[in-house]
Amino acid sequence: MSSERLNLTQRRRAATELEIARAAAKLFAAHGLDQTTVERIAQSAGISLRTFYRYFPTKEEALAPLLQVGAESWQQSLRSGTALSLYERIDRSIAEVLDAGALQRTGDADATRVLLRQRHGHQGVIDIWHRVNARSEQVLGPLLREVAPDLAPHRALLWAAAATCSIRLAIESWADDSAHSQAPVATWARENFRLLSAGLSQE
Repeated sequence: MSSERLNLTQRRRAATELEIARAAAKLFAAHGLDQTTVERIAQSAGISLRTFYRYFPTKEEALAPLLQVGAESWQQSLRSGTALSLYERIDRSIAEVLDAGALQRTGDADATRVLLRQRHGHQGVIDIWHRVNARSEQVLGPLLREVAPDLAPHRALLWAAAATCSIRLAIESWADDSAHSQAPVATWARENFRLLSAGLSQE
């Protein structure tokens, strides 16, 4: 199979996974995880039960594509702004992706918020959420060395951990915020990153 055909297949699969994830998240938000069955998710997504299991082994696993979309967006943002320092580049990318409207523009904000709130009582959601963040951190380390070739491997891991943790904590705070505020998400993440990256160098 050609690389072009493979990329098209991958994009189609990713799009289908995201559609299923959105259907699952809306049902989870409306009815709770315990009351939502795989059968109901498949029906809402317009697919067969067999098709669902071709993509995901459990209903909790169906959440991953929705939760990792933002991570992929801000990683892409890091590749621009070559004149900036590493700190400035990461800080700017966080601001771009988590600005006041970013979470709403996806159309998934409300479902994602309710979903992340439910993590407190569901180990399956906690596991998926932490796995998505761990994957983001693993991808970010090599990416930081790509955009900053002089960055030592162990330093790249520290920068990646600080950036990923900063965003995770900010999104969790946003999800748990009873006031349903929007603007503080990027502010929280950038402040988290400022504190967590203090003392890190680009050497």
